[in-house]
Amino acid sequence: MAVNLIEPPDGVFQAKSNTGSDDWSVILPYIDRRKYTIGDKYISWATQGDFVFFRTKGDQWNWRFGLEILCDDDFYWVKPGQGDIIFQNGVKLDDKVETRLNFNDTLIVTKLRNNISGGLAIFTFNKREYPENWDTCKKMELCGSEKAPESSFTLDRNQLVCKIP
Repeated sequence: MAVNLIEPPDGVFQAKSNTGSDDWSVILPYIDRRKYTIGDKYISWATQGDFVFFRTKGDQWNWRFGLEILCDDDFYWVKPGQGDIIFQNGVKLDDKVETRLNFNDTLIVTKLRNNISGGLAIFTFNKREYPENWDTCKKMELCGSEKAPESSFTLDRNQLVCKIP
């Protein structure tokens, strides 16, 4: 039996639109047999694994959702919390079955206001990206000065800014 020597890439679960939480995202490192739960109510590590709080801005929506993302057999798997309605690429997920989660998948959650439908919140699951050229940093102009003739480093006042071309 061959063993995969290349660790699967980390995933990123990100709020995309109509979520009430702009630019919210979380990196989910691939660690075999690890379980992540995304939601708003923490119960216990034994029940939920690593818990990630999802909070919306303001109290206009009373929507709640629980979502489990598991790492196993070099893949990510997804399962909605019991009774939660979540769609993966337009297909309703069964809350009793783990479904394979692929990079670039879209997850949709129904939002409620006073238990009446208030639209759909859209999340994505993507591969974590890393800059490919960390070593190509260039000197940039300093804030408040015409030019930065020389670079220097003072604790808490780094004068080099990394610019990725």
